[in-house]
Amino acid sequence: MAKNARSIKLNSEIEAELEIMLTLGVEKAPISAATLYARLIAKGVLQGAISTLTSRKDMIAEYAFQQMAASGIEIESKPKYGTVEYYKARNQTLIAEVSELKRQLSEQTAAVAEIIRRVESQTPIKVEDLILPIVIKPMDDVPY
Repeated sequence: MAKNARSIKLNSEIEAELEIMLTLGVEKAPISAATLYARLIAKGVLQGAISTLTSRKDMIAEYAFQQMAASGIEIESKPKYGTVEYYKARNQTLIAEVSELKRQLSEQTAAVAEIIRRVESQTPIKVEDLILPIVIKPMDDVPY
């Protein structure tokens, strides 16, 4: 496939863009020849037609498969990405995830309330003194 320096450089730039798209995930940057072409044109990497990517379709297919596998999308059993059926199924999955997270939040809130109740009733320690450093210095790993 790569016969000259320009082709080798183009392959490495395409692969770097595919890595970025793989990292972004299927929701933000689904991997296909068309989306890859649009991103490469926007970045000024390509000036030619989409047929430039034809000889690299195996590389694109491999990254698309990796992206689908990483996001939990089963290629044969689920609707094709981008279809109405896919988005309906994805919506149902997300609704189920939100429901589970709300249940977990409720359980954890009840557990924290019980801990606070026991600390206040069984020790001379004030809960406000324990929580104050956390409130003043928020955790660094929590996105805002």
